Amino acid sequence: MSVSTEIFRNTRQPKHRQVREFVLEQMAVGRLKVGDSLPAEGVLAESLGVGRNTVRHALGDLARQGFIERVQGRGVFVTREVQLQREASMGVFGLILPDVRGSLYPSLIKGFGEVAGTSRHSIAICETCNELGRQGDAILQMIDRRVAGIAMVPTTDGVPIHQLRQLEEHGIPTVLCHRGVEDVAATVITWPWEEVARVAAREIVKRGHRHAAFVAYKRYRYTEMYETTFRQSLAEHGLALPVDRVVYHEDFIRPSGDDQARRALTAMLQSPNPPTAIFANDIDVGERVYLETMHLGMRVPEDLSIVAFGGKWREGSIREQLASVAIDEVELGRRAAKVLGRLQANRSSWSQEQKMVMPLEFIEGRSLAQLGVSISHVH
Repeated sequence: MSVSTEIFRNTRQPKHRQVREFVLEQMAVGRLKVGDSLPAEGVLAESLGVGRNTVRHALGDLARQGFIERVQGRGVFVTREVQLQREASMGVFGLILPDVRGSLYPSLIKGFGEVAGTSRHSIAICETCNELGRQGDAILQMIDRRVAGIAMVPTTDGVPIHQLRQLEEHGIPTVLCHRGVEDVAATVITWPWEEVARVAAREIVKRGHRHAAFVAYKRYRYTEMYETTFRQSLAEHGLALPVDRVVYHEDFIRPSGDDQARRALTAMLQSPNPPTAIFANDIDVGERVYLETMHLGMRVPEDLSIVAFGGKWREGSIREQLASVAIDEVELGRRAAKVLGRLQANRSSWSQEQKMVMPLEFIEGRSLAQLGVSISHVH
């Protein structure tokens, strides 16, 4: 088996991963067949210009996966065909999401599936319900299926590094969507989070609203970023966002019998100095605010204007009416599948750290009114 340092032209992978991929390639093209012996570790190390520990690490990975076997006193032998294995793994891209029905996710699935289909990949979807444990289980399922790549929207609690390490160790290309992970150099496809809040504040203030509120389904790094930026943007116009006009509660997207979110929202809207406009961090939350407003006998947008963040492509009678700061989530899904295709072609599980930022647009809708102007309401 002739070897060449040319395999290290892609420096984005750890060297042991590149050695492993090189050996697999030799097996895939028939230069190494079942029963053939590999060169000694020292020979491989010298030929490839790497240390023996690097080669030992790579061969250890191959042995654990059943491709090779060490025979005491004789050497290392190929024990498994790689061609069929690798062809089978080319057929599936995995998609791991906190939810598959609400918010931006149906559009992401649509765009991801479109591009995956054109490259002859089917897709496997796992829903984590925004739970770290389920996310870990989903990753293990994808590894067991030997998927060709994974696009993942991390839970709002992120992704523990050991979960991502499993994907890297198995050579599975991975793209993170919406949210990145600190200290992980991976491609992230996202949007300008702070700019979302700035646009929402600008559109609300432009229409004469002096009392605004912020509503979100969960307090975590990115919703707090929305809140902070929204407050700062209002302050630039001499307006305040007091704490009693900020409501966080998961019941906004996961109603329960107790429904504390309804009581908190009702208390805010029936206070002596209620908001005339609300910025909701998510289109599902915006729908819920709209429905609760109706429940209280108030009108949208005459009594309360609503601006939400959401996807460009929306279905549903209420969702279609909401003014929103939007991204094209179908295109985001397409980009994720395209990046996975490139990573797979380059035989790389991780790219250099790259941040792809989706552009924003503002959709007027019918839930945002000029304060004091009488117009036909939406319900």
